[in-house]
Amino acid sequence: MPAGPLAGLHADALAVYRAALAAVHGRRVVARACTGMTGDWAAVAIGKAADAMLAGAADTLGLALNDSLAITAAEYRDPGTRLPPRCELVLSAHPRPDRRSLDAGERLVEFVSAHRKILFLLSGGSSAMVERLPPRVDLDALTTLNDWLLASGRPIDEINAVRRAVSTLKGGRLLQHLEPSKCRLLIISDVPGDEPALVGSGPLTAAKTALPGGLPDWVRSMCAPQPPDVGAMPTEVVAGPEDALAAAAQEASTLGYRVRCRARDLGDDIERVAAHIADGTGAGAWLHSGEPQIRLPASPGLGGRCQHLALLIAERIAGSDETVVLCAGTDGLDGAGAAGAVVDGQTIVKGESRGADLRQALTSANAGKFLAAAGVLLPAFASGTNVTDLVVKIKAPAA
Repeated sequence: MPAGPLAGLHADALAVYRAALAAVHGRRVVARACTGMTGDWAAVAIGKAADAMLAGAADTLGLALNDSLAITAAEYRDPGTRLPPRCELVLSAHPRPDRRSLDAGERLVEFVSAHRKILFLLSGGSSAMVERLPPRVDLDALTTLNDWLLASGRPIDEINAVRRAVSTLKGGRLLQHLEPSKCRLLIISDVPGDEPALVGSGPLTAAKTALPGGLPDWVRSMCAPQPPDVGAMPTEVVAGPEDALAAAAQEASTLGYRVRCRARDLGDDIERVAAHIADGTGAGAWLHSGEPQIRLPASPGLGGRCQHLALLIAERIAGSDETVVLCAGTDGLDGAGAAGAVVDGQTIVKGESRGADLRQALTSANAGKFLAAAGVLLPAFASGTNVTDLVVKIKAPAA
């Protein structure tokens, strides 16, 4: 935390971020959504917020919750969250699917095939964590596909459209293994429009989505047939980016700032997004959500989308003594060891004074190394939610 006037702005940016996460925490929103449910239920939780969502279901359903299955990745597990009795935990892979993803997909089909009345709890990250492939596609081909998608610079909706097509679970195909009308689906959304078919590539929401243009033939040859229509499942989105922004706005207002919200406006090229945020004029709290698009080099360095965006913004506000910008994932993880960063007008000079190279960091997607040298990284943590990236810009009134 810096000293002087910037220290207060840093503290306020962090307070706004934490208020946003608290409002969309999986345990809180699922417990509320399960109020009034009757009868005995099995439960399946998949994704970055699986632990928290399943704990919320157990808080409300109590003994009415029978067998449960939680599928997540180790880095998203909160050791302070206690899973319910008779819960099977499967640790899988993210962001690139591997053998664990295929094993998790098989276990998922076995579990849902053995139960009738199932509460499904779905959050972002599910797409990589559970997978079942068409007969002609193997793990090597899937790995090649996902590496190509993640480095392509394509928007996340296009990436997920391809993932849905190259699967026998995604795009509603899991519905074939259960009775949809007897089940229920609760979703924490990290996608534009909170469209259920897009969260986790929509394993429980039938959607015949066209593939994006410009795909090579080898990608198209991997696609599975469209699934048959087996009926819809009762579905509710229990939290999304707008809920996080509303809570952030309330906290910023309580702290005395004039608030400007820009929901889902980060979904553009990352350099244009950085300019859009840094160049905004006027004192107050500027709140943004979404996922900027970044094209990775062949061998990217440390850091993720939020860290790269933070470094680009830090370059543009260098020398300012009135602006602080927090860029962080609401899932608590943006590249190894960090949730994001909080930058200000001193970030660039601090990093360079400790031997970090700004141009090298930006061209090689190595923002994490520079930001670590500057001492502005937010440590990674299990947030219990995932409603896309959040940017909090605090600009103090002129003296």
